[in-house]
Amino acid sequence: MPELPSSAATPRPLADLIAPGEGQATEFERGKVSGLGREICAFANSEGGVILLGVDDDGTVVGIGRHNRVKSQV
Repeated sequence: MPELPSSAATPRPLADLIAPGEGQATEFERGKVSGLGREICAFANSEGGVILLGVDDDGTVVGIGRHNRVKSQV
């Protein structure tokens, strides 16, 4: 599982998490939360992982427009 730095919200560590792309321990979610529970369960039943919300499948940071709404859905 990728080690999260103490300053995980800064641009540099985010780029470091995105650079290798999606894999067994990293999942990008553009903003939909409908399948998020499945992803969380998969990571919980394995060695863990990182889910990056607001990141497109190609690694482009797209952000989340209504983050309070998404946060409440999670």
